[in-house]
Amino acid sequence: FAKFAFLGNGQLAMIIVYDGDFYSYINDFVGEIGDILNVILAHAENAPPLPVQNYLQEFADYVRDVDRCGGGLFYSAYPERTVLDILYAVGGLG
Repeated sequence: FAKFAFLGNGQLAMIIVYDGDFYSYINDFVGEIGDILNVILAHAENAPPLPVQNYLQEFADYVRDVDRCGGGLFYSAYPERTVLDILYAVGGLG
């Protein structure tokens, strides 16, 4: 899940919710909307090198640096498990 929101004062928030490994998510995300990210980041301060498709690690580092984590706003009954782990455990897949 991802969405963009204009915050005012020239700020744009990218709000993402993902399941699983951060770097796998970043790789998939760049694969889907890398060109859009390039356009947005061309106007951002301290942006990573572009195009993001060629600089995945730098983009991931940038995301980590500017991350304003939800501050514990999200609850997870199984913080060490992915949705697929839970579905397999309850017999919902397989």
